[in-house]
This record gives sequence, structure tokens and C-alpha cells, in this order.
Amino acid sequence: MQCEKYSYDFSVTDNECDVNRSMTIGSILRRVQQAGTDQCTELGITDEVYARNHCAFLLAKQTLECYAPIPHGAKITVTTRPGTPERAVFFRYTTLEDASGTVLAAVDSRWVLVDTETKRIMRRFPDEITKSFVVPAYKKLDVEIEKSDVQPISQQQATYTRCDSNRHINNTVYADIVCDNIETDKICAKPITRFAINYHREVPLGEIFTVSAGETTRGTLYFTGSTGDINHFEAEVTL
Repeated sequence: MQCEKYSYDFSVTDNECDVNRSMTIGSILRRVQQAGTDQCTELGITDEVYARNHCAFLLAKQTLECYAPIPHGAKITVTTRPGTPERAVFFRYTTLEDASGTVLAAVDSRWVLVDTETKRIMRRFPDEITKSFVVPAYKKLDVEIEKSDVQPISQQQATYTRCDSNRHINNTVYADIVCDNIETDKICAKPITRFAINYHREVPLGEIFTVSAGETTRGTLYFTGSTGDINHFEAEVTL
């Protein structure tokens, strides 16, 4: 079964919103992640398929562009479009549209398929996973991150509520952590228009790590999460 796109509708709930009653970055990414999971399930790409092929998808890079705040109570349509893999990278472009069809946010997600036995990125893919994704990437966003010098600003931990069944911090929770480390007056006054993140290494349940931050030459905010010399993630935020 081939699939170019998958859509579902939802109403923005209060627990998905911030102090301004608009969807948080983490909430948007959770809706996007769910759309991809639901599409794969509909296509028959289930946990049993991954286990049989001893593989799993890992999110490598992601960029979210916010074109307008998504308010509490809004009726939203999520549409996700997977793309044919290029080399080792799988593409997924997802939009959130309001009832008039206006795109309020878009997300470009770049995934890799990893062999769960060797822990290496796969270059040749199981046919029962890739046979459904034969359409080239619908659209790509800029996933590059500008770095800057950073200073430590907080200690964080991979706590029970931040981790998923893989026993490490869920991809979407890093957005919550980054946003919570932006000065409150700044993030409350100006909505985020771009959030880009690179995932380097998972933070396992219980581990403590350091969040550091700095400002880039173009005035964006740059964040890293690290444990000693291990860099778990880096993100760039535009307000």
C-alpha cells in the first residue's frame, strides 16, 4: 500500500497551550509525531514489523516554522507527507491548518532507520517498511542550526514524566525543556517563529544533564544539552 499523505482533525485543548492560550512548541510536535505514528500503523508498519526486521526509526533533525499562533479551541487539520528516503535519511513534512485551510505551522522531520542489534544507521532498508514511501519529499524546510558560544544555565534530569517507553526523554520533550530555559518575559511577549533541533544522543531515564545557551550572530537563541563531553541535542530558537 502506497500513501502520499495522512490527515486527522483535532480541537486544541487547554493542556496543549501556554500562558497566552496558544499551542506550545512541544504540543505541536506531539501532534506531528502522532500523525506519523498513526500513518505508519495504518500502512501496517507496526511494532511487530520493526521487531521482525530488528530496526527502529530515530529522529535526527527537525525544524518547526510557526506562521501564526494556534489558539485554544481552534479546529485544526494535521496533514503529514512522508518522502522517499535519500541515502540514509527519511523525510516527513507535516502541516497544521485551520478551518479556512490556512497553514499555521509546518514541520520538516528527518529520520534515520537504525539496526537495533548493531546500533548502526541502516543504508539498505527492509522492503516491508519502505514500499509504502515512494513519493519524493513534498517540501523541505531549512534544518540548519547556527551555533554560538554557550554558558551553562540549568541542570535537567530525564525524569519519569519526561521519558517514554524507550526509557529515554521523548523527542518532543526537548522542546519543552528549551522553552522553559528561555527568559519568561521574552517567551511570553514574543511567540516562537522557528524552532530547529538536532538530536545527537538520547538521555536515558534518571540521567542528569546540563542545558547551556548563547545568542547567535543573527540574534537567535542557541541551546545545547550535554553530559560531560556527550552532546545530547542542540537547538536554535527564533522569537
